Amino acid sequence: MKEFGGRLAAAVLSFEDLFGQMGGLAVDLLCRLVNADPLALAERLPGAERGPHACRTLESGRPARDFDLILCTLSAEEQFARLPEYLSRCGIPTRAAQRGEHDPLVVAGGMAVRLNPRPILPFLDAWAPGDAEPTLPALLDAVREVSGRGRRLEAMASVAGLGVVDRTAGPVRCLGCAEDRPAARTLRPGEPDGGIFVVETGRGCPAGCRFCAVGWATRPPRFFSAKTICAAAGEGVRQGLRIGLVGASLALHPELVPLLEELGGERADLTAASLEPSFLATPTGQALLRRLSSSGLHTLTLAVECGSERLRRVIHKAARREQILEAAARAGETSIQHLKLYLMLGLPSEEEADLLALTEMVGDVQRAWLSPRRQRGRSGRLSVSLNPFVPKPHTPFAFEAMPRRAELKRRMMVVQDRLRRLGGVELAGLSPRLAQLQCLLNRSDESMAEVLERANGRWPPPPALLEGLYGDWEHRVTQAWPAGGPVPWSIVDTGVSKAWLEAERDRAQRAEPGPACRPGNCTACGACSESPL
Repeated sequence: MKEFGGRLAAAVLSFEDLFGQMGGLAVDLLCRLVNADPLALAERLPGAERGPHACRTLESGRPARDFDLILCTLSAEEQFARLPEYLSRCGIPTRAAQRGEHDPLVVAGGMAVRLNPRPILPFLDAWAPGDAEPTLPALLDAVREVSGRGRRLEAMASVAGLGVVDRTAGPVRCLGCAEDRPAARTLRPGEPDGGIFVVETGRGCPAGCRFCAVGWATRPPRFFSAKTICAAAGEGVRQGLRIGLVGASLALHPELVPLLEELGGERADLTAASLEPSFLATPTGQALLRRLSSSGLHTLTLAVECGSERLRRVIHKAARREQILEAAARAGETSIQHLKLYLMLGLPSEEEADLLALTEMVGDVQRAWLSPRRQRGRSGRLSVSLNPFVPKPHTPFAFEAMPRRAELKRRMMVVQDRLRRLGGVELAGLSPRLAQLQCLLNRSDESMAEVLERANGRWPPPPALLEGLYGDWEHRVTQAWPAGGPVPWSIVDTGVSKAWLEAERDRAQRAEPGPACRPGNCTACGACSESPL
């Protein structure tokens, strides 16, 4: 632990469990970047806690209000409601306009900020929509070089990739990480097995699924080299921990085979998050599956998304029916005990036949998964995470309408009833109301700050609060927005052109595939044109 000793002091805040969820990976990265500066120090704030120590750092117990900077990482829109309540609890004025010379500067980043920061702008002094590596060191320099709140904000306004409220004109470009150094850390260190040592494999995804914010808002995708991933994983191997490979597109890593071979030589026990069925149907995918099984993986998640071939073409999902069933069958031959499917309802152009195809797909997967297991005298769990489609900013589907809540509930009941007849399928997912509220946050501007402030840290907020300020707020999410019109998230520049997103939306309406994403070799979408890597 560094002493303050005249150093610039930053408190890093996350509303996720610092030891049990991926929020801890972002917090560790921010702390590493700050503490690499000999004239700065970083400590962690346990924002997920509700007790009296939540407003003091873990390292020194100093109160949050004593720091020069509060660096917030917000991975999900629902965390927006926690921010004003937390600041107030820490004795920091909720609104930036009310803060004085001795109050910290509050800066936010993370995926939720990349999508649309405007609902929380009144609570922020600045915001960084891109990766931390290219922006945070320059932010520290800007704050340290001058004194006084106003002069510091002016200096921050010149930092590339940083937006300063009321001082930055025009959209802020999302800067990407250029250094080949993946984040890594131990999750759940108190567990009997010691926990998992997770290592980033990359950021973004080149698959081009038209609903996916990670794939479109984080272009071009960036993969860390097999060499640096293995070097980072070495610490976990030496501790005897399982190695968790994390990233939105592990299956598309250009060095996946040598990466697996190197980790195999290290005798690393591996685990991984959601995998593409089309990948698991390949020889490389099946080799990874066997490796994960031998490493003790209990749950395998397949991102199936929908049931019909037509709808998979609409959303630009590469997996074909036979590949999905092949992946389930190969998983059934392993010691993996639990197969989980990600599915969505309410996708653009969804019809009644698509609901039937979805439930038929689950039934086919169940048979493919259980058949080889029963031959070996094994049982197995099958669960489905069924979630309403939410239009996300910066994606080709950003302007699409959500079905009304009653219609979403009806479709959900149709699927639930058919899955009950199958038997043995566990069902969970996001409620239609929470999904629509997520969309509302994505489509809101600074006027939403009053709702977030008055919600007092609760999300979802009381119905009367939303209705009192917005009336029929559901209307805002169940209407398609005109393509090319003004949008609240236009203050963020991901690099992808509006024309390209509109062309992808047109291709979706014709159920046609889009061009592959080829980072470094293509400038079609705009993300690699003068890309600030």
